[in-house]
Amino acid sequence: MTGAEFAETDCYAANGPTDDVTFATQLRVGGLFVILVASAIGAFIPLLSRNNRLPKVFVLGQTFAAGVVLATGFVHVLPDADTALSNPCLGFTTDFPVAFVLAAFAAILTLAIEVSIAALLRAGLTPRGVDVKQSAPDEKEQARTQANIMSYTLEAGIIFHSIFIGIGYGASTDLNIIKPLSIALLFHQGFEGLALGSSFVLAGYSRLKYGLMAAAFILITPIGIAIGLGISSSFNSNSRAALASEGAFNSISAGILIHTALVGLLHPMFTEQQGHPPLKGWLMPFAMIFALAGCGAMCVIAIWA
Repeated sequence: MTGAEFAETDCYAANGPTDDVTFATQLRVGGLFVILVASAIGAFIPLLSRNNRLPKVFVLGQTFAAGVVLATGFVHVLPDADTALSNPCLGFTTDFPVAFVLAAFAAILTLAIEVSIAALLRAGLTPRGVDVKQSAPDEKEQARTQANIMSYTLEAGIIFHSIFIGIGYGASTDLNIIKPLSIALLFHQGFEGLALGSSFVLAGYSRLKYGLMAAAFILITPIGIAIGLGISSSFNSNSRAALASEGAFNSISAGILIHTALVGLLHPMFTEQQGHPPLKGWLMPFAMIFALAGCGAMCVIAIWA
């Protein structure tokens, strides 16, 4: 077989079965439920701890979660996007970093959208016909509004790439990939749930809204896995449509996640913000260490996922 023939087969053939299709299917189905439970545990830990008497511990947990989000964007999602958009099976090759450009534009557009929404909401909080200086919105209310916007953008970024993670996992039939990926996704989803739940606590959501927002995250990856299982016999991850959609959505997700981690989660903790006094004393260096720990944990997971 020539190189051209191999490339053509590689691009157009569906994912091939393994020697033990039944065991591979059982492993993926089991992984679906384990990942669902891990996502739920991670997402609801912040809810259970938001009324505790150790607020400093919760702050450290928030910075750890921010590091998780940052590494997810840089180490997990963006490289996957670049791989997809650089794949020769797309039908063209280029040295231009398409994925990185899309991520950069997504980060800037996310900032523009957040600023615009925040301005509109602030205008709504100020009564008409009253001097803005005399009737400035409460600082805590502004901070909560900003936290609301940040939590929505974070959830959007996570959901965009989680569906593709699920489809890829569910469609895989290679046991050498499924086994380590199952363990990696267990921690990956748990840490992401922790980050997302922390953002919900900052936004001050009611238990009902918290539960609904968490449910969307908890279910999206298992839904992707179920889709992948359903199409595993015919799914071709190297088709043009699969590569283009995965690359584009992952690029956008990476930009959103990177922006949210730096601007929405980390920056307000270390600087004077409305409603957010900066961290002081021993808490600041420890918060930095925990942010690095969260980032490092996701970097280690990237070895397998």
